[in-house]
Amino acid sequence: MGIPGFKLLPDGGFHSDEPVTRAGYARVERGDLTLLTADPSLSTRYVGETSFPDVRGDSYAYNAIAVSVERGIMSADRTTGRFRPEDTVSGVELTSFWMCTAINSLTNVTDDLG
Repeated sequence: MGIPGFKLLPDGGFHSDEPVTRAGYARVERGDLTLLTADPSLSTRYVGETSFPDVRGDSYAYNAIAVSVERGIMSADRTTGRFRPEDTVSGVELTSFWMCTAINSLTNVTDDLG
């Protein structure tokens, strides 16, 4: 598929009938931010780093998770630092994530306009 974040998973599947995980949603948001900000470096900015005890730096979703946390769209647990990538995203969380993405995108656009 041509939409960043909507790519096949490592097992070759898309799994549209399954609940959305935090890792999966981070991938979609990273794709959205890459398009909205026209910043292709977001696709690889954190590859190989490790900041979360429950997400390996070589995970297919690591970069997307790091971008989503850096941009304030998603967060890790403040006490443990765990991101919980396989937890399911609730409707309330999705609404919060969408609002953060919209604000983040508008901020970048207005910054670019000077």
